[in-house]
Amino acid sequence: MPNLLPARAVLAIALCLAGTACVQVPTVMLRRADVRGVSLAGPTVDVVIAINNPNSYDIKMRDVTAETTFAGKYTLPPIVQHPNQWLPAGQVTEVHVPMTLPWLMIPGILAETVMSPQVVYHVRGSANVTATRTFGIEEDNVPIELTGTMPRNILVNVSTGQVTF
Repeated sequence: MPNLLPARAVLAIALCLAGTACVQVPTVMLRRADVRGVSLAGPTVDVVIAINNPNSYDIKMRDVTAETTFAGKYTLPPIVQHPNQWLPAGQVTEVHVPMTLPWLMIPGILAETVMSPQVVYHVRGSANVTATRTFGIEEDNVPIELTGTMPRNILVNVSTGQVTF
């Protein structure tokens, strides 16, 4: 029986070159971080990421794992979210990743940023995505490495009860 492996490899390469079956890695951008509410645990921060799907077919984001660090040294525990959200082909989709900033971290963050009008935050993690069922292709754990800023006065206002939602 002839070995069909080389023929299959050539076919797979041809399909990839044609752009019909190769997964292009989505790109992730940071849009913003907004305080959306407060609880006994602390303010709820909604980190909004934008994911660009450059493929000609939809992909599904199954999970997002993220760890956020404020002011270079105040790191929140990792969160895992399961949006199970379809990302349309050739479009940018916003995904909201809510997290709680513990009250006990806020004084340290404010002390660390006392000479700056902004609080720098860094989001590190991964997005677990799958191509459409038609192709049955997986591209797991697309890395997320993003840095952004938020106005320091938001944390000042939240910590002193001077913010409304």
